[in-house]
Amino acid sequence: MHQTIPLVDIFAGPGGLSEGFSSFEQNKDYPFKSILSAEKDESAFTTLRLRAFLRWFIYGKRQKNPPKVYIDYVTARVKADNEHAALLLHDLLHMEVCHQGSSASFCEAITHELGDRWKFFSGAYSAETDEILQAVFHARLDVKHFELGGADIPEKAGDISPYITQALTHPENNLHSDEFVLVGGPPCQAYSNAGRSRRSKNDLTQYTCGETGEYIFDKDPRATLYKEYLRVLAANKPALFVMENVRGMLSAQFTNDDGSKEPVWKRVVSELHNPAQALGSDYKTSAAGSKYIITSLVEGSGCYYSGESGQLDKIDPKKFVLRASDYGVPQHRDRVILLGIRTDLLEHMEIDTALKSIHLPDSLNKNISVGSAISDLPPQFSILSSESTDVRQRKSVPSALAESKWKENISSQIGNVLRAVGHRLNTKNLEEPEWKKTLHTAIADLANKFEPENLLQVKAKKSDTSLEAVFNIRIRELLKGADQTIREVISKAESLSDISQYYQWDCSESRQEELDAWYKRNTLGLPVLNHFPRGHMDTDLARYIYAACYVKAYRELEVELEKNIPNRVLKGARVTNIKELLKKEASIYDRVSIKQLQAVRLDPDHQNTQSFVDRFKVQREESPSTTVTCHLSKDGHYYIHPDPTQCRSMTVREAARLQTFPDNYFFEGTPTLQRIQVGNAVPPLLAFHIADVIQRVWTEFVVKD
Repeated sequence: MHQTIPLVDIFAGPGGLSEGFSSFEQNKDYPFKSILSAEKDESAFTTLRLRAFLRWFIYGKRQKNPPKVYIDYVTARVKADNEHAALLLHDLLHMEVCHQGSSASFCEAITHELGDRWKFFSGAYSAETDEILQAVFHARLDVKHFELGGADIPEKAGDISPYITQALTHPENNLHSDEFVLVGGPPCQAYSNAGRSRRSKNDLTQYTCGETGEYIFDKDPRATLYKEYLRVLAANKPALFVMENVRGMLSAQFTNDDGSKEPVWKRVVSELHNPAQALGSDYKTSAAGSKYIITSLVEGSGCYYSGESGQLDKIDPKKFVLRASDYGVPQHRDRVILLGIRTDLLEHMEIDTALKSIHLPDSLNKNISVGSAISDLPPQFSILSSESTDVRQRKSVPSALAESKWKENISSQIGNVLRAVGHRLNTKNLEEPEWKKTLHTAIADLANKFEPENLLQVKAKKSDTSLEAVFNIRIRELLKGADQTIREVISKAESLSDISQYYQWDCSESRQEELDAWYKRNTLGLPVLNHFPRGHMDTDLARYIYAACYVKAYRELEVELEKNIPNRVLKGARVTNIKELLKKEASIYDRVSIKQLQAVRLDPDHQNTQSFVDRFKVQREESPSTTVTCHLSKDGHYYIHPDPTQCRSMTVREAARLQTFPDNYFFEGTPTLQRIQVGNAVPPLLAFHIADVIQRVWTEFVVKD
């Protein structure tokens, strides 16, 4: 059973899907064997090939911990040790070398090519050189730098089918069947709600109607990349496939020749059912008769398409949607997941009966919080990248001064915010017991306003201090506490990188044992990877710490109201929950708004306030994060760390934790490219649970015992 199910991953990204499938374990075996992963982005390809190297040891050899060369390689990268022998691993994985296609000829060719450098390397790793070369050979055989159907990298673009055939027939893959599982998700910018709202001027110029100037969705090549998926299906006839895309696919629409609109999901599902027919006369293949049942992973027998007339109109497309937070992922991430089963595998079977066993488990930890996912990672302080938000006055800070300038600026920025909160919002000085008492008085007065006997009164009794004022008082106290802690830490720490010796985030969220085990398996000897803060401009530091204190105060207020506001009060106020009550009665929102930032003189120096709703978003520690996207690479505004004291955006490792990448997963490339990789990925833990279903389907319908 060990590595008997061949897996091909196209549009692979950094490998979230293939990682989830490869790590799926049953009876101490790993059933899935990745034989081919194709990715066009160079940094993601580099990450994926390094990962394939490590997978050979951990999932192929079932080795409990990474090999020494991997530990040394990533440690040298973290410490910027450019002279370490282990760094030759990168050349082994990527250098051009001519050989006859076998591992033996590869080993001979590459060691000859490297010459003295190989002697230096093999001297450091003499006990494991044979295994290293075997792992490198298989990683190179598996992971290809390839663009399906594109022209961005002409020498690595076109038809992936010959590579699939080679992978299935290569003797060193040791496969006993030409059946395989295809996974992958075509790029989704054209379908995503965010992508549609952020279309560039270039998009609007290139993909418009010549007569009307209107953007035509169908002209955008990103909208039809799924046809590359159809070509792979038609030419290679995988037994099963899993196609992933964004939820926006359900609301996007194509324009038919007659001008009518057609939901994207309907066209995609119908064409996936019969790929060769959908490709038409432009595509001729002997596989023209291969068709697929397209089904949901949530409820297989209750949501599927088998090609019957009118069947699509009866499908509830929401049943194709998986919410990652329902499957142990600490992130609200909705994705459309389509499972395809080749129809000949279900011959002589009732489809309804055959698909009954297809469903994801429902007894998983749900809504795991941000705090429980990242609170054990070493705390970090940022560095200063520039001073002044105003582009006319902005000054970049030299890297040599970035740390010292941060230390100079942070307390000054907090002081400015404290003064603004005090003066602009007219807060009082209240010690903790007095503040609590005032808070409870304000809550009681709010509740009293909606008691039945007071509902008809023109005016209800008001407290001397409004709920909004008490809220602002608490924000100021949290700011003071963070300021004091920061001052204490930077007075002791020699550099910002060693603050974990003097500070630990006091997160109230408890750890999740299963998730911890998932993150930390196979990590013995490894440092914390990709965990470095980005630099921020001084005014953003102020916004981040204020926003984090705002959200922390909001949560405290929310908890107190949940304890003290009965349902009859909510009913009297004509709201359904505390969040709505605070918004309606006190103008207090669950995240910082442009109005609130303007009140303390922290609003950004630009005129675009209409799209500001989510501009500065703290990822609340007590709930799953919002969707991690590649916007993470643009700035940190949408991914502010919930701990006010750290006052920064999230690191690559923290974002990777929210995406459920194991801690031994190293992301190659520049920090910006690492963030793009993490934002574009499929959560490996979600893929792991999908692999559970696929393994059962494979055993039942493909390779029957």
